[in-house]
Amino acid sequence: MKRILLVENNPRLRKGIRNLLEKRGFIIIEVQDFEKTLELSQINQWLNVSNVAIISLEIPEILRSNLLSALKNFNHHNILPIFTTTEDDLEVIKKVNGLNGLDVMEKPFSFKEVIERIESYFRNHEVSM
Repeated sequence: MKRILLVENNPRLRKGIRNLLEKRGFIIIEVQDFEKTLELSQINQWLNVSNVAIISLEIPEILRSNLLSALKNFNHHNILPIFTTTEDDLEVIKKVNGLNGLDVMEKPFSFKEVIERIESYFRNHEVSM
């Protein structure tokens, strides 16, 4: 199954990405309630069943920090992290630079760009629907 972890703080953008990807047959693991998702064990569980993680770098700092820590440990699992940001925050970009498969999309981005990056990943990695 092609599963995508979606961590986006903008509800409208999150809904648009979710709807687009579901129409393409992807299973979406959507993070909506940041207050209840700060535990590293929960993050590890999400990453363990995901192929791609789309993560806004504008989420609360503690969740972002936990996600980045968990991703560093999951590099051997062939998970592609795609980070989205409107910031030119060099410190945040430096933190994600150490991760394999680094991909950063600057907001605003087109849904076409999201699909192209995800489909490219799945073409290069054997994952069944």
